[in-house]
This record gives sequence, structure tokens and C-alpha cells, in this order.
Amino acid sequence: MKDEDGEYTYNVGDVFMYPSNVYHEIYNNGDIESEYIFIRIHK
Repeated sequence: MKDEDGEYTYNVGDVFMYPSNVYHEIYNNGDIESEYIFIRIHK
């Protein structure tokens, strides 16, 4: 996980929440396949 403040490791069950227009990036640089669930809320 990467955002404007740095890079973070993540584990099963972790949740990241970002408001609109905030830079963030999720990538998997490990050997184990990851699955992500994205939820977008419109007002």
C-alpha cells in the first residue's frame, strides 16, 4: 500500500479508507496472490 505519506505492508482483513482525490496505490510485490474489495460511495 502506498500513499503520499509512505509505503505500508498489509495483512488479511486490513482496511484502508481514503477520501476523494487523495493519492493512493495498492500493489502486491510478494509471492502470494492478493484479493481486494473496493467500495466506492457517491454522495
